[in-house]
Amino acid sequence: MNVRDVSRELMRELGLKKVFGNPGSTEIPFLQDWPDDFDYVLGLQELSVVGMADGYAQASGEAVFVNLHSAAGVGHAMGGIYTAYLNQTPMIITAGQQSRDLLLRRPFLGSMEATELPKPYVKWSCEPARPQDVPLALLKAHTIAMQHPRGPVLVSIPMDDWNCPADMPQLLHRSDEHAPHVQAVENVVSALTRTENPSLVLGPGVARSGARRAAIKLAEHLGATVYTAPMASRSVFDETHHLFAGHLPAAPRPLLQELKKHDASIVIGAPAFAFHVSGDLSAFGKMPPVFQFDDNPDAVASAFGVQSTMCSPRLAIEALLQQTSPGKHWKKEPRPAPQTTTGSRFSADCVLETLNAFLPENAALVEEAPSHKNAFRTFVPDTLHREYFAMSSGGLGFAVPAAAGIALSEKFGRVVAIVGDGSAMYSPQALWTIAQRDLPVTILILNNRGYGAMRAFSELFQSDKVPGIEIDGIDFACLATSQGMTAQVARDTASLENALVQAFERKGPMLIEARVDQTIEALYDLD
Repeated sequence: MNVRDVSRELMRELGLKKVFGNPGSTEIPFLQDWPDDFDYVLGLQELSVVGMADGYAQASGEAVFVNLHSAAGVGHAMGGIYTAYLNQTPMIITAGQQSRDLLLRRPFLGSMEATELPKPYVKWSCEPARPQDVPLALLKAHTIAMQHPRGPVLVSIPMDDWNCPADMPQLLHRSDEHAPHVQAVENVVSALTRTENPSLVLGPGVARSGARRAAIKLAEHLGATVYTAPMASRSVFDETHHLFAGHLPAAPRPLLQELKKHDASIVIGAPAFAFHVSGDLSAFGKMPPVFQFDDNPDAVASAFGVQSTMCSPRLAIEALLQQTSPGKHWKKEPRPAPQTTTGSRFSADCVLETLNAFLPENAALVEEAPSHKNAFRTFVPDTLHREYFAMSSGGLGFAVPAAAGIALSEKFGRVVAIVGDGSAMYSPQALWTIAQRDLPVTILILNNRGYGAMRAFSELFQSDKVPGIEIDGIDFACLATSQGMTAQVARDTASLENALVQAFERKGPMLIEARVDQTIEALYDLD
């Protein structure tokens, strides 16, 4: 057997028969005689390719295979690779490389430092020294990608390797889920005996480890107030639950003010804490005790002044459920209902409130509307009947391709991407893939004709005359129809309701461009 045959058999054994890619000449030897039982998902640009793969892997919970075109393809994809790294997405990236006999001659389409190019945003990278080592390199790449914290890896493969002889490597089962240290759990148990008002801060690691329902049991067991961690990129709790208190801000002072209401806090599956803006960090040394359980060593090492333990978030929750005593169940005041949007303005708040009223059950929501994130959290609460996805990096271009990948996982009846107009222009090529495959995806564009988050930050930083913020003149409905997707424009609530009914009755995709006003709320209250 040659490298190509062995690698495909290995991919079958590892469950990697769906391949996301954009082909080039250096990939043809890998792609030739494509097997009928494999699915090649074509993206028209590499950022979209990686975003689709990211969404698929997150929704399926399994590793994903990506095929990129030499250095140029990896370069185009780097923003998505950065996001996949911070999303902790298990992704095996293969990049085509020129023939070995040309590499010392600086060939056209050669990747001169192929293993260095994606660093530091891959866990491991390799260009095998011998053609026959390619299957073993792919097996090692899969193992490393799936080890916690999961993440992308890259294997650069010279194009003449695929026809060389190779043997099938031996597959071995490995497990790296670690339970928390006994002493770490005992420290929390001891602290809780002296507390009356604890809090739980939950992050995306809870969702990645499949522990959402267990987290609800733990909160109810402890009688703890629950927050989502700053910038959480996954569903972590039922936000309609009476113990849910909201989303912690990614700013030191307001976050500290919130946690000081509690005499102990337990952070699970998240950094402690991820900030977006600076502030006085010295006060964190004087706050009530904070305990952290996470499977990312970098998050644990970066949690200064926190008692941190590296372990599986799921196993931490299970240990705390087993070993802590029931807490005092104070009657929690329910969170005030969001104020209903009224008036003649067609605002983002109005759009999101209307969306929530029409959303079908078993929907996945992908959000990338930075200037409207607070409104999204207010009017579209996460529930156990929904699944929420976002990007952890702050790099735009994730939501539209991720929606395609999530739909390809076939885990949800409908995928809805809520995207700002600025964000939507980073990966519009994914609309073509969605349309070609007739995926059950609804794209809702909040078009405020500019980078609203930049407007808000300009006010926050008291910065005047900042250029490059206004981006009027884009017709998103025409952009969608040009790639084969049905689209409508909504300019008021009535037309939005009509468009949503049509979108959710359809089997396939539809884009709705909601032309909202330019009102932007403050992103952070720093007073």
